Amino acid sequence: LDGDVDFGWRQPVASALNLRRTPSKLASEGGRAMFVPLGSIDPATGFIPAGAGLDVPSLGTIRELRSDGKSRGALSSAAWTMSVPVRGHQLINTLSYTYHRAVSRTTAVDAPDGETGITGLDPNRAEWTTSDQEQRHAIQFLTMLLWRNSFTISAVGVIASGLPYTPIVGGDVNGDGRVNDAAFIPDPRLERDTLLLRGIQQLLNNADPSTRACLLASTGALARRNSCTSPMSTNVNVQANWRPRRLGGGTVSARLSNAAAGLDYLLHGSERLHGWGQPMFPNPVLLEPRGFDASAGKWHYQVNQLFGTGARVPSIQLPLSLQLRMRVPIGAVAAPLPGISAGGRTVAAMQQLLAQRVLNLPRFVLEHADSLGLQLSVQQIVRLQPTADSLQQRMDVAALQLARAIVDTSQSTDSRQMREAMAAEIRALVVRSVEEVKALFTTEQWAKIPAAMQSPALRIPTAIEAEGHFTSGNP
Repeated sequence: LDGDVDFGWRQPVASALNLRRTPSKLASEGGRAMFVPLGSIDPATGFIPAGAGLDVPSLGTIRELRSDGKSRGALSSAAWTMSVPVRGHQLINTLSYTYHRAVSRTTAVDAPDGETGITGLDPNRAEWTTSDQEQRHAIQFLTMLLWRNSFTISAVGVIASGLPYTPIVGGDVNGDGRVNDAAFIPDPRLERDTLLLRGIQQLLNNADPSTRACLLASTGALARRNSCTSPMSTNVNVQANWRPRRLGGGTVSARLSNAAAGLDYLLHGSERLHGWGQPMFPNPVLLEPRGFDASAGKWHYQVNQLFGTGARVPSIQLPLSLQLRMRVPIGAVAAPLPGISAGGRTVAAMQQLLAQRVLNLPRFVLEHADSLGLQLSVQQIVRLQPTADSLQQRMDVAALQLARAIVDTSQSTDSRQMREAMAAEIRALVVRSVEEVKALFTTEQWAKIPAAMQSPALRIPTAIEAEGHFTSGNP
């Protein structure tokens, strides 16, 4: 069992300074702030003239950037590991569950490196809502077969909740000049627009349970920021490592990445793919403006029947791939984990020490992207996240097995074989984590990675080294 509680202060938020100071309230949409005179809206199309909602139109949009944003989050996880002997070999199984809840206090005006802004009642009022980074549930499994001392095969799978998003209007309907207005979910008991009601009912009939529940929870009100969740994601990777004696400590490996995508193709064909193993980006536009009635103070909308459906972006697809690699050491081979000895430690203490010395570079760059100035693209983030999760799962299992072997004082043949095999497994994982990042980064991004992390074959950095403080010697 494990848990973390995080609090964030002095985070970036912004306010719009050039909006009309006394907006009107649209009673038909739960008091939505309107920064333009209602008579200035084109009744046939709903078009709002540019700058109509600004106090001084010639100055354009003016933002005030502040650092009084806040966030808090809680993460808890439970893991179960079982090692079973199978005809003299070892079958290791791990199953873990993670629950993550995160909220942030921000305004509806976008700030650099801040959360996504969504306008409801007042774009300048800071509110506590679900964070963009929340991924509520995640289940991971790992199965690893250790065959004698030379061959391992493992499979890692992740099933995770989708990311939060907000039902919005496909246009600027409050006159603040930004297309980020939360949609108003009509109440069937009070709404008189039959076209709108039919569209909402048709959408509810065809929507998945998560989308339907999200809309019903906001009936008769403006949708809250990040009140909906995208479809869950899946990812499965399979890897085999063979360490023949003739290679003198070298490794031959085969890795099948995103096996779920291959299974999707085999079962459904190229024309009816279900999106298994792919990042899904739901369509957040619920309503499209089609006119405005100034006398009634009411917008006329058309319902987007594609709301909430997952859209696959070709530029960031994760394909099924098979990688074959061979590593042959030339010259002296470094000790698998220098300076590690039991020293009277328990298995748990030894596992914690090993975890500090093992570098998961994809996870490190995701956590420190801002401080390193990496400017990661969406495509890079989408590829790095599953790689980081898969590597961490393998590293945790290997560290636990290695900790048990190190603490074991029996000096049995099985214990020595396990120690050698898991140490080699950890080193291969660390090398692979660096190779994955280097292949994905530009030359400029790679140059920003600390030099000690670019050469993991020489030594495994500790957690202290990862922060830029370099130490040496035994722990």
